[in-house]
Amino acid sequence: MVPIEGFDEMMVQLNSYLGYELLDKKILSIAQKRADNYREQFEKIQKSKLSAETSKAIDETIKISKLGWWTVVLNASREKDPNKKEQIYLDGLKNYPESHYLIGNYANFLRNIRKDYDNAEKYYKKALELDPNLAITTGNYASFLCHIRKDYDNAERYYKKSLELNPNDANNTGNYAIFLGDARKDYDNAEKYYKRAFEIEHSNPDRTGNYAKFLIETGDIPRAEEYIDNAFSLKPDNEILLVELWFYRYAIFPDKYKDAYENIVKLIKSGARSIGWNLKDIIEIAQKRGHKEIETLKKLDKIITEDAPIDILDNP
Repeated sequence: MVPIEGFDEMMVQLNSYLGYELLDKKILSIAQKRADNYREQFEKIQKSKLSAETSKAIDETIKISKLGWWTVVLNASREKDPNKKEQIYLDGLKNYPESHYLIGNYANFLRNIRKDYDNAEKYYKKALELDPNLAITTGNYASFLCHIRKDYDNAERYYKKSLELNPNDANNTGNYAIFLGDARKDYDNAEKYYKRAFEIEHSNPDRTGNYAKFLIETGDIPRAEEYIDNAFSLKPDNEILLVELWFYRYAIFPDKYKDAYENIVKLIKSGARSIGWNLKDIIEIAQKRGHKEIETLKKLDKIITEDAPIDILDNP
């Protein structure tokens, strides 16, 4: 028998010989990943097409949850009016000025809704200053650098870092695949990352549509049409994706020209834009395939990707 003060005290003495670091940081890291996974699952449910009963249940869940940065993000995501949405974010930032998650979400709002790119970048940087190891914000900032700033070298650096931080993030993996195909023309590696993204999350309309674009660019038109159809079958409610899908149909598939053009015009009149997206490679392929309305395609590209006024369609 060896007398000891207690089990914990014995373990402290034992560790002084073994030299292991304290586990507090590791435990916090594991807990953070579990919390992130929980939030992602809830947000996926919230963004999917829901019955009235489930939608009401989500509203009630948000109401009874203790107010925190996540509740602010959920409330903002359910608000359709951009001004009210922004006010929710601003009120939330007053209460949680150090929440890197909330700041990163507000940066997304400034980029995607307000098109206020300078302030969006400021908030991305602020979020990453607070937590430089946040994979989702690192990936979003990489996308911003790629599509808005066209700063490809820094974009690639942030894409790679985001995947080091979380190799199982389907969005960052898919976005890096887009980058490799569009910016680097590295189609072999782009294909590899697309496949990896589909392994992580198979049924995603955005990724399915992006892969369809990739297949057009690499010359596999029959499979591209299959993936466009698949993306539509997943019933996306994202107008940005829808305007891209209809553009691919209008550019590449002659039997879809009339229907596709009408849908594109309807969407851009409702405000659908995909600023910074690369459609010029698709136009070049369409021209090689004998498209009769190349100038119209170019005008649609300027409206969709550069936010040119829609009335340019009426100009000869």
